[in-house]
Amino acid sequence: MRQLILTFTALIALVAISCTENSISPDSSSSVNMRVGSLSVTSGSSETVITPSELPAAATTYLTTNFPGFVIAKAEKETTSAGVIRYEVKFTVNGISREAYFDATGVLIKIEVENGDKDDDNESNEVIITSSQLPTAALTYLNTNYAGYVIVKAKKETSTAGVVRYEVKFTLNGMKREVNFDANGLRI
Repeated sequence: MRQLILTFTALIALVAISCTENSISPDSSSSVNMRVGSLSVTSGSSETVITPSELPAAATTYLTTNFPGFVIAKAEKETTSAGVIRYEVKFTVNGISREAYFDATGVLIKIEVENGDKDDDNESNEVIITSSQLPTAALTYLNTNYAGYVIVKAKKETSTAGVVRYEVKFTLNGMKREVNFDANGLRI
């Protein structure tokens, strides 16, 4: 037992001595890589910029179908430390910037709409609502594209400028998803 403790202490000391500013440094994806002898440790996730043609076909089909005329600004493939792959696509359509997140097979996880105002001073009135308070077009969209979905949370947001937007968070086959609609229930 004593020898095991001494060996472990020596290994820790070796790692501590090896950890200089040059041997461990965060890379651009906040991962830390460390190599000691033949031991390699990696934490965090890695993101790689990819070309649009490297996206899963289902992701490209989704964007083409739901956002005609979209232009991709940037596409990334992220692999978590657990080996889970997802794709992030930053794109614009009709002058509105969006970020879409897809799983490894190209199934949509969520879409975020950027309003161009990065300040937290952009006040809005948010009200939690029931599914019956969503516009009919929004419910039709959900029933058509996400049959079997279960709404977790729905809210109606009204900006200080009077612009109404609906946010629906739901689950489908155990996956959390989010969809946004305009005042008329059209997907944004």
